[in-house]
Amino acid sequence: MGPLLPRLANAQTLFSKTLSLLLNILVDVFGKNSQLSAPIEATEITDLIDFLHHVIHYEGQGGPVQASSKPRSEILALFGRATENLRPDVQHLLSHLNSDANSSIYAATHPKIVQTP
Repeated sequence: MGPLLPRLANAQTLFSKTLSLLLNILVDVFGKNSQLSAPIEATEITDLIDFLHHVIHYEGQGGPVQASSKPRSEILALFGRATENLRPDVQHLLSHLNSDANSSIYAATHPKIVQTP
């Protein structure tokens, strides 16, 4: 994924669709209503969560992640919608990646990303 990321991040529509697909798969596996024969613990995907965190900051920055990097509001909204359908233990891992200023460090520190209802 590393060599693909710069090209994917510069094509915002493709990036959003790819991220949406990945989030849909997460909901299929870790959704509130998913019924797997052997449930997977949320702690087993912390590396994936870290990767998602890095990827959306890379895309929001338009390049390598820096201290001032922040995700785009559309991407935070995408995460927010997906998170609603996840199990609580997985929701916790993604809680900072949404546009709700009460639960997201990014939304709280960057008021322009908070979407008005």
